[in-house]
Amino acid sequence: MAGHGCRCSGAEPTLNYTRRGFRIKDGRLHLAGGISLTVVWSRPVPADPSSVRIYRDSLGHWYASFVVQTSVQPLPETGAVIGVDWGVKETATTTSNAHDLRHPEYGKRAAEKIARQRQDTARKWAKRVVTDFDRLAVEDFRPKFLAKSTMARKATDAAISTVKHELINMARKHGRDLRLVHPAHTTMDCGQCGARAKHALPLSERTYTCSACGTASPRDKNSAHVMSPSYRWEVPPRPGWSHPGCR
Repeated sequence: MAGHGCRCSGAEPTLNYTRRGFRIKDGRLHLAGGISLTVVWSRPVPADPSSVRIYRDSLGHWYASFVVQTSVQPLPETGAVIGVDWGVKETATTTSNAHDLRHPEYGKRAAEKIARQRQDTARKWAKRVVTDFDRLAVEDFRPKFLAKSTMARKATDAAISTVKHELINMARKHGRDLRLVHPAHTTMDCGQCGARAKHALPLSERTYTCSACGTASPRDKNSAHVMSPSYRWEVPPRPGWSHPGCR
């Protein structure tokens, strides 16, 4: 087939078509080889796509993901900055109480709706955050690290990686300055005075108390302040900072 490629990720197949291998007509997706599909569109395609990836998720649902060249859609500047930490009690703990994202507990609902609900929640939250803040410092979440810890169940249920992905994409779309921060020392530094504790807090300890200035705050909220642009944005990039690029 012209413009077609196939690969398997584990047991789940993925089909890739370049511009010559597909077309969209009358709301249907036509693939090379005479395949015609009825698609339930999540949103309009803003421009002619250059490629499409057809894949099946772990629940057996099929999706079409299009690559489209788009322009940045700047939002009005707010002059505000925010730090985002991925937490245990909340999916995202931020330096703004109004923008914290609670665990939706989708694992207690019908399994076939989980992925779609998570993505919709993540997209709406990400749009609200980038609308209200010009600059974002976000913990560079590492799923493999959490999978080895007692956070694994909560992290999986909350789909932190999905929220992070949507936040990066939304920031790129609207021209916001987003930096990824390596999680090292974010649980050891004080978000108020910058002093560093001698030892990292165990996961069971949910309150951070600074031995230097005496400030006490929820562990995840302190980490969000440690990563906040207002705390250490003055001379970017600092060690541990990175632009998300094409992740």
